[in-house]
Amino acid sequence: MEDWVRYGDELRRPLCVADDLPNSSTVCVVGGGLSGLTVAYRIASKRPDVRVELIEKSDRLGGVIETWTQGEWVCDVAVNATRAHPAFWRLVDDLGLGDRFAPSNPEADARWVYTRGRSQKLSLWTVLRRGPLKMLNGSTGPPGRSVGG
Repeated sequence: MEDWVRYGDELRRPLCVADDLPNSSTVCVVGGGLSGLTVAYRIASKRPDVRVELIEKSDRLGGVIETWTQGEWVCDVAVNATRAHPAFWRLVDDLGLGDRFAPSNPEADARWVYTRGRSQKLSLWTVLRRGPLKMLNGSTGPPGRSVGG
């Protein structure tokens, strides 16, 4: 288990872990976001003899990722967390969700942002009007949601 934890399937750099982890009968994962859920799933899959405890402070799992809908609009909040990273798509396949989860269309000609109660096409004009520095540091107003179109 030590080699897997330090240099696991999805990891490319060492983790700081307790020296006696390979001998542990229980592992505690703190945080129910994408990373915490993935680690808990991978340990449980590879070591069914180890009890995995997941601790999450909020009342739902998923961290910053959630799905938002309004009418016909459906968007994934914090969608950048799943950019076509091979580890993410391997997890989707391992969980049997391949037919229910698809990446956004890379050929889409527009991106939309939902903010202040309305959708707005994201363009160079949007950036210039709001100000590039404000767009980068998120100070253009209340948080919005990114929608691929």
